[in-house]
Amino acid sequence: MEIHTKGLQQEAKLKAEVDRLEALVEALGPNGLRVEALQKSVGAFEAAINRTTETFGWTVKFRIQPWEVLVNGRPLTAYSERASGSGSGSGSRSRWRRPRG
Repeated sequence: MEIHTKGLQQEAKLKAEVDRLEALVEALGPNGLRVEALQKSVGAFEAAINRTTETFGWTVKFRIQPWEVLVNGRPLTAYSERASGSGSGSGSRSRWRRPRG
């Protein structure tokens, strides 16, 4: 019986360790505390940047997963002349157009 009791105690100890480690994986994994902190920071940054961009009729939004920058609900790349294929050649510099409302 003593061996059985020790085995049960060891099992309980190991299960507690697995639970502790799984909680750490969840917190430190790709969707854990880091993402939560990033979302809070991005939210504060969005508010700050939109105080300026709204003057020009633009609203900027950042998506964390997958990473994306949206302007007035459209991907930022939609506003690049080069990205839309209307640039003046391969050596042209990318220019930004005001988004249409």
